[in-house]
Amino acid sequence: LQIEKTGLINGRPLVPLLGPDARVVVPGKPEQSELFHRISLKEGGRMPLIGSQQVDAVGVELIREWILSLK
Repeated sequence: LQIEKTGLINGRPLVPLLGPDARVVVPGKPEQSELFHRISLKEGGRMPLIGSQQVDAVGVELIREWILSLK
């Protein structure tokens, strides 16, 4: 499976929290990536929406490093 075929890289989120030009994952730019933004939130809009009461700092850092590694 090629990651480009998933729609994750530069794909448009169904509900963009970062504005109309938001993308799910912007290679090399976690701060512009909807995925990173949502897993970093402490309240409304976070991922996962149900079942989490706190941010997983280790998971957030792992995703940040992964996005940074994409070129």
